[in-house]
Amino acid sequence: MSYRIFKPLAVAAVVFAVAGCASNQELQTLRGEVDGLKADVAAAQADAAEAKVSAQRAEQAAEGARMQSMETNEKIDRMFKQSMYK
Repeated sequence: MSYRIFKPLAVAAVVFAVAGCASNQELQTLRGEVDGLKADVAAAQADAAEAKVSAQRAEQAAEGARMQSMETNEKIDRMFKQSMYK
């Protein structure tokens, strides 16, 4: 009688052990993928920070060009007004 009970339990134990090994292997694969994704995220964050700095520099350059353009327009307006008085 005990042999009839032992055999299905042994088969079930083997099935669970094999399933557990497959799960551990899958878990290791997933951990590797997660580590790869973490590296990708870190690289993307570094690229984003670099792009932000470049955008700030471009904004400063554009503001400088705008100010210079306004000054030039004012000079031209003054010269035009002076020429009108002569």
